[in-house]
Amino acid sequence: SLNALDSLECVWSPPYNAWAFPMRDSNDNIIGIRLRNEEGRKWAVTGSKSGLFYSLEPVDAIIYVTEGATDTAAALSLRLFALGRAACQGQEELVIQFIRRHNVKGAVIIPDNDSAGIDGAKKLQTMLPVISCLYVPPKKDLRESVKAGLTWRMIENTVRNLAWNQPPKKS
Repeated sequence: SLNALDSLECVWSPPYNAWAFPMRDSNDNIIGIRLRNEEGRKWAVTGSKSGLFYSLEPVDAIIYVTEGATDTAAALSLRLFALGRAACQGQEELVIQFIRRHNVKGAVIIPDNDSAGIDGAKKLQTMLPVISCLYVPPKKDLRESVKAGLTWRMIENTVRNLAWNQPPKKS
């Protein structure tokens, strides 16, 4: 939705002929810009660091960790608090810092519905300091699933019945 894109501070960038999504560190600082053109090609502005996609709205106790800027926007359009990673692997430490900074109580990880996405989600899950579960969307990713009619209620009903992992024990 337009509200979701606005909350991510996404803008159209004429010089790149693409949508520009700010990537942030866990302290709300913009550290990079991810670009996506109308054909779906993705790249970053030169000098960008990979970061997180999220709204600066107040954080819920449960967050939805997504893969990519457009899946983050799809989750936000469903009124879920989404925290997006730039890819299926990486930014784990930024996610952990964000969770600690915002006193998040749990995380639902929503990977792309492919082996790389699921593997990356499982790796992240083993590192999180809060309870978590994996919700794999029925289509190739969350954005495509929302376009096909997936609602927040469908996600919530499924998540309620998933097994939630406890965080790893501190040594």
